[in-house]
Amino acid sequence: MNQHVTLINNQTFPFPFIGAGYANYNNWTGVDVRFVTRPDDDQIEKIIKLAPPPIKPHPRGFEGQMLAAFSSGWNVLHTNIQEAYDPTAIEEGEIESGKFDDYDEDMSVFTASRKSLDAFEDDIERWLLQIHAFCPIEFAYRTEIEEAGGTRLSNWHHTSLEAIPGLLQKWEQDPGTYQQNEEELEQFRLAVKTIFHYGQLDFETPSEPLIEYLFPEFLLAKLFDNPDISKTLAFYRKHRKNEKVNRSAEQLVINLDIQKEYAKLNRLAEEVLDANTPDYPFMLPHVDKIAFAAIMENNQPLIDRLVRQLSSRQYGLTSSSGNCASCDYASNIGAYAYKFHYKDNKDAFIQARRLYEIALDIQPPEPCKLRLKVYCNALWILQHDNTGLPVDKVLNEKFLAKCLPYGSGNPAIFFNALCLYVEMNEFDKALQCYNQAINYKYNDIQIMKDQILSEKALAEFKNYPPLKAILNQ
Repeated sequence: MNQHVTLINNQTFPFPFIGAGYANYNNWTGVDVRFVTRPDDDQIEKIIKLAPPPIKPHPRGFEGQMLAAFSSGWNVLHTNIQEAYDPTAIEEGEIESGKFDDYDEDMSVFTASRKSLDAFEDDIERWLLQIHAFCPIEFAYRTEIEEAGGTRLSNWHHTSLEAIPGLLQKWEQDPGTYQQNEEELEQFRLAVKTIFHYGQLDFETPSEPLIEYLFPEFLLAKLFDNPDISKTLAFYRKHRKNEKVNRSAEQLVINLDIQKEYAKLNRLAEEVLDANTPDYPFMLPHVDKIAFAAIMENNQPLIDRLVRQLSSRQYGLTSSSGNCASCDYASNIGAYAYKFHYKDNKDAFIQARRLYEIALDIQPPEPCKLRLKVYCNALWILQHDNTGLPVDKVLNEKFLAKCLPYGSGNPAIFFNALCLYVEMNEFDKALQCYNQAINYKYNDIQIMKDQILSEKALAEFKNYPPLKAILNQ
């Protein structure tokens, strides 16, 4: 051994090898290596030349101090192992069954001989030891393939676990840890996750700077547990362009909504809606929960900000709905409000009304063409007969002005508008809605007529002379 020998658990091993042992394989395998320093071109050439044939790396497999050496092809790993270490058996197999024909489906179930598998295992360790002699290894790891039966982990693996605290300390203190390019960093992250798994470590064990660099998405969730989330918001502001952090923040929105932590959700929303760089794609799937949290906190400035910043948005879609972005924001809020229709609770109905009000206040750059349910459902929740709430003529007029223009695309809007006008004793306008529903070929014309004739809330309207004349035709 050379000067880089590491003492682990009172046994001499040259470097930690997580996942060392006797592995079972199905379609693929791979070994990841992190070197103490970045290999130069001559070392890379030598590392490739010495590698076991089934996992011989490509020069592109080297990123900084990381190397990913994986098997190539699909369903050919066992064949490649056999060819490399016991080729005579392949020739015999071909004569007997032709299993090694590239077009033979039986090849997918071929298993290399024990002799060749033993040789492959020995060759992996031989290779790592050889390259460690001229390009010292910081650690190596091989992921277990559970569906193939996992790995019979060796003493080298188990004693390597004792080296994890030392590795953590080195990573925390080494400036090079924090200077990796994106490709190297991604390989390093995967390796560290595997090491944490084997070492049964959680993400609170390492120092905060290391976790922030490697796994900021986990630290974001941890920071949100603190009552004072100022630090959390500063952290999110710093990492908001990180895709993993954004996914973590999206899950936080869901969790905060479920846990009814509306104040925290308000603070996060204010950060997402930062006037300089608002994150519109993030808002689209979560605007409903954010709007509701603003209502629950009586946060009118946030509501005003939502309406202002989400209006006139042509682009920013994360779906291919065919709507402009503003229409999708309004539709998502409306879908959230619709859940309250079935709660049979006046407080829920009031909250739904407020949600619909936000949705309708969001002004699209052009009239919406799809997802028009929000304009129909918003009128349903205003009806005294449906909710038991007092007739609010001012709110009714506001909603009607915003919803009726969409009646041609969803004629059911006219029927709900008719009901509202009846409750306000404006029978002439109710009759106009009746005629509009017919003109635009409302699918449930007969249901509308039957309800006018039978519903107590519409009893006076059915006797309205102009309507009676039409019904009697």
